[in-house]
Amino acid sequence: MRRKNKRRVIFSVVFICLAIMCCIGCSQKDDKQKEKTEEKKEQTEKETEEKKKPEDGTAFQTERVHEAMVADIKISTEWIEMEEPVLVDDIFSGRMTSSGNTVWILLDEKLKEYTWSDTLTFVREIEIEEGYEEISADDNGNLYVSGFMKPMLTICDGEIVASNEGPGKTVMHKGGAFGVSSFPHSKLEKVTMNEAIAAVEPWNLMETENLSETDITENYVYVMGSDPSTDNHTVWAFDFDGNQKFVFGNKGMDNPDWLGAVTQMEETAQGFIAFDGNMRKLYFWKTDGTFVGALEDDALFGTNYPWISAATKLPDGSILVGMAEEREDESADEFLVYRMSGF
Repeated sequence: MRRKNKRRVIFSVVFICLAIMCCIGCSQKDDKQKEKTEEKKEQTEKETEEKKKPEDGTAFQTERVHEAMVADIKISTEWIEMEEPVLVDDIFSGRMTSSGNTVWILLDEKLKEYTWSDTLTFVREIEIEEGYEEISADDNGNLYVSGFMKPMLTICDGEIVASNEGPGKTVMHKGGAFGVSSFPHSKLEKVTMNEAIAAVEPWNLMETENLSETDITENYVYVMGSDPSTDNHTVWAFDFDGNQKFVFGNKGMDNPDWLGAVTQMEETAQGFIAFDGNMRKLYFWKTDGTFVGALEDDALFGTNYPWISAATKLPDGSILVGMAEEREDESADEFLVYRMSGF
């Protein structure tokens, strides 16, 4: 009996010792895990502290003038250094338009007005609601501001003078009489203005299932998107009677005019220019649609992989080009503006 009791005591002692050792082991493991978590947290905080804030970073710098050849044509650009660096959160949001020497920039849903005279001088910020994503202007000084499921605004001299329900994301012709409106995966619509009142009607230029952007210049309406039969990015150009006149791109990636995502088109005396945000290139065609060539961003702007999102033609025929570029020290993205001439 005593022997049994002795065994029970021994077993109890061993069991208690094992339990204590297990608790100590678990505690040590938890301590180690806690130490690793603390070390990781400290490392993350250190990396966050080391990453420069925009105000502590180095603003973008490049040569003032750049020149590059496309075929036998010399293209020149001039970097327009702003009074203060223009920082951007949404690199895809930059849009720009002009009327005479007035230039507007829509960036991060904020609308600002500038005066052009060999540089851009800030005039004012125009208060608008959130959700607007497109701007265009006519030769009469009217600015049109639009977006998906937002009333289209007409602004003159910094004041909202009209608000029209119905049009979607709209670009207006420089004459101010009409424009083209688009909704995702919907038919295009023609917007007609009559004394600041907008009327909307179908504009059946083409099937627009894969539509990405629309644009309008002096003589053409452009539809950008993927061709359903090839899946290649394409720009279709139509006259105002709805007749297809040109097809730009729609080529495979082994072709020099393979397009990625055209954000803007411009029509000049020498032909057409496509501004491709995805490829970081500008593409050039003659007036008859013959492809001339393409230039990459570094050769033309001295940049490093910017998102090219905006362009507007000035009265002298030169073009202001807008893009978002990350600073070399990664402290911020800046919206850059260049003046381009030669084509």
